[in-house]
Amino acid sequence: MIITDIVKLATEQFEQKMFEFGKKLNTQQLTAELADQISTALQKSLSAAGAIAYKAFLESYDLEDRVIDANGQKLRFKMVSPKSFLSPFGKITVHRRLYQADTGGVGCVPLDHLWDMDGHFATVQVRADKQSSYKNAMVGSFSFYGETHQNQDCPERSRMEPKQIQNSNVPNAKHLKIIA
Repeated sequence: MIITDIVKLATEQFEQKMFEFGKKLNTQQLTAELADQISTALQKSLSAAGAIAYKAFLESYDLEDRVIDANGQKLRFKMVSPKSFLSPFGKITVHRRLYQADTGGVGCVPLDHLWDMDGHFATVQVRADKQSSYKNAMVGSFSFYGETHQNQDCPERSRMEPKQIQNSNVPNAKHLKIIA
């Protein structure tokens, strides 16, 4: 069962990351600094666990056939083609099977098609979050991964261009690739 497998992977990754972070911490007494460090460790560990589980989940649906039929055309397995995607857990690299006709031409990656990622680098959730972030920027706040930040670069609450969002002081905004 895929859910059992990804739960096991996620749990192992979460434990490993938390133990790594925990080795560096002084947990003798609660302080604001310690609470902040634990919060950061939990966020990073959960993201790492989510990334490894999500990647395994997706890859488990890849085809293993040597030949497939795509719109009446026979395509043969050519190679495993890794591709990086931006997911809610951060960047993940998915290894997926590439198929192509014997005569050459455009390749086909069935796994990308199955989860609606043909031609995309960001998952549906990330694309939706980016769109809502842009909409929120127009009224003076940003929303990134569930957090809302006041737009300090835009006190008049005026419309911002995508490049302004990317160059703002909002956490993670510099890592957005603006497509306009």
